[in-house]
Amino acid sequence: MRYVVTGNFLGYPALTVNVGLSARGLPTGIQLMGPSWNEHRLLSYGLLMSELETTVMPRAYVDYFQ
Repeated sequence: MRYVVTGNFLGYPALTVNVGLSARGLPTGIQLMGPSWNEHRLLSYGLLMSELETTVMPRAYVDYFQ
């Protein structure tokens, strides 16, 4: 999230894609930023990356009564 402000200020399109799980089981992602007026290319890359990701994300479980 650190670089979102810079991209937003300059008008660059950005997209965050889930890429799998860390060793601790936490979801990890990657942020893609593209040149101005190339949202279609950025969305194509994001779709490709999401199709390549084969890890099934577990459902989050929180025991509120513990």
